[in-house]
Amino acid sequence: MLNAGDFHGIWEMLSLRRLYDGVFARFPMGEQAWGRLTYAPQTMSAFIMSPGWRAGEALPAHENLVSYAARWHYAEGLIRHEVLASSIPAWIGTTLLRAVAPLPDGTLCLLTEVVRNKRGAAVQDELIWRKII
Repeated sequence: MLNAGDFHGIWEMLSLRRLYDGVFARFPMGEQAWGRLTYAPQTMSAFIMSPGWRAGEALPAHENLVSYAARWHYAEGLIRHEVLASSIPAWIGTTLLRAVAPLPDGTLCLLTEVVRNKRGAAVQDELIWRKII
């Protein structure tokens, strides 16, 4: 079982996959998306970018770059990110929920909240992270 202290440190993103109705559909920032996640005792920051952004070829848009800083809390398999600053202005002042699942290889799976698209499909992102520090 995880506790809040288990998150402290720096995490490297291994994959970002978009799921429709629980089934893999695509890589929303490409297969080579890059990201870092940093958890301190009370605050966290996240930065994810597409290969195009990293190469200086992509326009600034949430399809190419997402970053935010937040206060965070962990309880009962959920992380709450209370967003303080973000590259997506609509996120500022909101709380982002992430379901947490530790994987057998020591990596961590975070699942975003499910949202419904125009066709009614349940859309969710799955992020796999490996602790590096």
